[in-house]
Amino acid sequence: MNYYRDNALLSKLKEISSELERTWIPAVGEWLLVYGDQKYLPKFTCHVKEANVLSRTFDQTEINQLKLFDHISLTINALDEFEVKINDQAELSLNGDSLIELYINNLLINKGRPTWKGINKNSSSHYHVVQQRMNLIGGVTDIDLMRIDPDHGNSFFELKRSYIEPDKWMPFHADIGGYKLLSGFAERNNGKLFIVYWKRQQNPWHEDLSKIKILQYVNREFRFIEYLNYSEFVNKYLLN
Repeated sequence: MNYYRDNALLSKLKEISSELERTWIPAVGEWLLVYGDQKYLPKFTCHVKEANVLSRTFDQTEINQLKLFDHISLTINALDEFEVKINDQAELSLNGDSLIELYINNLLINKGRPTWKGINKNSSSHYHVVQQRMNLIGGVTDIDLMRIDPDHGNSFFELKRSYIEPDKWMPFHADIGGYKLLSGFAERNNGKLFIVYWKRQQNPWHEDLSKIKILQYVNREFRFIEYLNYSEFVNKYLLN
């Protein structure tokens, strides 16, 4: 089974990750998910990694410093095999059905079949396939990128790309629940939520990082901040 994996911005950041000491960049095969309640307030988080994926020591240390509500650590071993730990409970080896039952028993999701249609067109992992069978209490989204800076405030980034020119693109209404969820998570962790957008084309495939649009989600509205190229974005938001 083929899964969605990476994008041009994250790939370039990984090349200079040693310089970005305060920045969490998910490895290929790693995700930090935020689940919400009916009002899109953060309810629990799940740090998912495929077996043999190694995060930098910094990454796990900084994740442990975040206010993560109920927190799940999950390793994907195979198509339907997961190692799961909720908060300080003992680690369990589960299949997809048992994982869903564990979530239900811990009041993290509802019983029954899901009543919603997933927004994401492409699955990203074996866990994502199981998640699509869950009857979630509220929304779910992942943190694409974050910079941890307790002295000056943390920054959380939602990365977006499509065929639309940056000066014409605005966040889609269908994604508003995810923005509310990430915004609540950012506020809980003394941070701000930024939306980072760039254009991509398919034939031939190309992602244009020469004009990146930066917006901020504040008080339930999107505020345009600026346009930057890749180097300017890194210098301003990830290095300074």
